[in-house]
Amino acid sequence: MSNENSIYSHNCPKILKHWVEIQLVDEHNKPVANMPYTLTNYEYANHRKGVTDDNGLIREENLTACQLRLEIGAQFLTEAMEKRSLRIKRGEENSIVKPLAEAAGHIYRYATIGELVDSKPKIESWEEETLPAYHFPERLNVMYGLSISKVDVRHVIEVCPFRAWSLLLHHQKDYSLVNAYNQGLMAVLAYAELDDNGSNNIKGSISHFFNNELLNLSDTPSSIGEEKFEAIVYDVPFRDRYTCVEFIDTGDNYDAQLFYVANKKELIISWRGTAQTQDFLTDGKFKPIHFSENDFIKKGKVHNGFLKSFMAGTNEYVTKHKLTVSKHIEKLIIGKNVFVCGHSLGGALALLHSAQLKEYNPCLYTYGMPRTLTYNAIMEIENLIHYRHLNKDDLITTLPFERNMDNVFFQMELGVIGDALGGIQEVVKLVSSLAPQEILINAIKNDYNKAKKDDIYLHHGKTIHFHEGSLSFYAPDDLKSITPRIGIERIKMDFYSNPNLLPFEYFAQEIFPSNSQPKLYSIPNFFDHSSVKYVKYINKKMINLCHPKMNTIYKKDIEKFERAMDLKKDILRKTYKHYQYFLKLEQEIEKCLSITKQSKEGQHALDRYSYYANQGVE
Repeated sequence: MSNENSIYSHNCPKILKHWVEIQLVDEHNKPVANMPYTLTNYEYANHRKGVTDDNGLIREENLTACQLRLEIGAQFLTEAMEKRSLRIKRGEENSIVKPLAEAAGHIYRYATIGELVDSKPKIESWEEETLPAYHFPERLNVMYGLSISKVDVRHVIEVCPFRAWSLLLHHQKDYSLVNAYNQGLMAVLAYAELDDNGSNNIKGSISHFFNNELLNLSDTPSSIGEEKFEAIVYDVPFRDRYTCVEFIDTGDNYDAQLFYVANKKELIISWRGTAQTQDFLTDGKFKPIHFSENDFIKKGKVHNGFLKSFMAGTNEYVTKHKLTVSKHIEKLIIGKNVFVCGHSLGGALALLHSAQLKEYNPCLYTYGMPRTLTYNAIMEIENLIHYRHLNKDDLITTLPFERNMDNVFFQMELGVIGDALGGIQEVVKLVSSLAPQEILINAIKNDYNKAKKDDIYLHHGKTIHFHEGSLSFYAPDDLKSITPRIGIERIKMDFYSNPNLLPFEYFAQEIFPSNSQPKLYSIPNFFDHSSVKYVKYINKKMINLCHPKMNTIYKKDIEKFERAMDLKKDILRKTYKHYQYFLKLEQEIEKCLSITKQSKEGQHALDRYSYYANQGVE
């Protein structure tokens, strides 16, 4: 093997006859031009200075065959690479630069700006002494610059843009599947801790997600508490990252938890749901109480436990900011789009928070939330953007009952005993007022004149219902068009029903009455309540819509269910019409991605999500 071009070869007659070319390009193979550089020959203390040309190229001649070190002006490179975008797929194996460089006989290298700069750059709003770990990796015995070990060859350096991940969210009145998914992830993340005794390195923690995963461009962020879900993200200049990450825990004071994060454009607030014993006590205090004159809602009543928990959370003092949560958010919120979310109890607290922030037009998505307000309070804030997700037969969404739940035991102010007795009385009243079959289907009619008079508990927001259609067959010859199997065949369809997409359909109000539970409700159960189940359902629908192979299977499943329906039309009767309606809604749901697909960054975010969420799918 020849050592002629090695850095350790010193051929005296040719000692100053060597050359080197170094080309800087971004992830889209676009040149990084006009960058001041220093090329140093350490053995001979020889420094060459210049600026990369329009092709991002450096060429130096009359060199020795000794090791070189390339250093680029730190501030110039940092600011330039903030403006460059990322390719969709991460990792060197997905580079479009590498195969072109190697095919041309060049030496390829991928580098972050921290491996190239000549000094420590100034980074907007970065207060830590240690620079961002991914962009500025730790190196032994070397402070700055990149080692160049071969001469008489071109080195192509693909420079990673100085970017960060940001959650894709749309601030709009119309329903967004991307919002439903990403805000659902934040509702799940609210159950995680901030960190572990100040460490950002605990995977799945709130701090790790925002301060590590969203700054690490080697992969896409996916650690959500104990779960793994691919977040739908796009890349932004590093200065536009989330710079404020706060977690609040009131401890024994109603045990309320929330986190909120902010960048230059957005504020995201996520409330934790029922997780500990104190939370169950909060849930059980469903005595309806009046708002005071100075409250953010003037009319109607509110769940006693939820209001106290909400006030405990927003009045908590944030020591490092020397402000309460409420005052700190008021300071952060100016000029930003606001997104609020929560699961279970967290959904109720998120609704109250959105009502408090209504002048800032928050975009609220909740999951498995209980009733929180009475009729008159709901009417006062009916224009809030709020989509309320219900997973199948989630029990929590049936509580408190759809009735005026004020009674003598609540009014006697007996504390926990009064709350318990008041709750028992309401259960007895409900059971005695309904026939057994009505209890099973939870079919309480929504009479708005009575609702207004009695000020009963109702739901706020527009309903999004996850539910299943099922058809059972004994598969004889006449079913061969549906299934080749012989025996009992159960054909299922997972419906993602958004009745707001077809508001004038006959069944819209019959099945999905405003401010109430869907009327095709079955026996309520707690098993459908998990926040993870909500996100998994949305994730499955997103995959079916975004991934080409899964989309083909999904459409075939719809056709299969439709054919099976037709075979059972005479038996199904009204259910057949219901299924027709649900299939119409199913065919409309893809429209809830239209706003995302209209922008380049949105389409790239979906493509990236589809790729990483389906790595096992060809």
